[in-house]
Amino acid sequence: MRQPMCEFCLAKGLVRVADTVDHVEPHKGDYQAFWYGAVRSLCRPCHERLHHRANESPWIGPDGWPLPPEQQAERERQSMAERLWENVNDGDDD
Repeated sequence: MRQPMCEFCLAKGLVRVADTVDHVEPHKGDYQAFWYGAVRSLCRPCHERLHHRANESPWIGPDGWPLPPEQQAERERQSMAERLWENVNDGDDD
């Protein structure tokens, strides 16, 4: 990697270590493109978002394994509270 920091995070003013090499143009199995094509340094979360593999499930942890039931319940409570506050703030009677 040329850049030790995530290029996307740096563009947002964040400092995060890059741990993933992203091919700017997909190599599609081409040996030359894989080894010699243009690449950029990204952190894992940015790389996963870029390729639409971000973990959107509230029941799955960042490691890809299901959360324990007590953590699932806590996430559900947090989600319900957020929805409640959205409804309260949308219904301003000013």
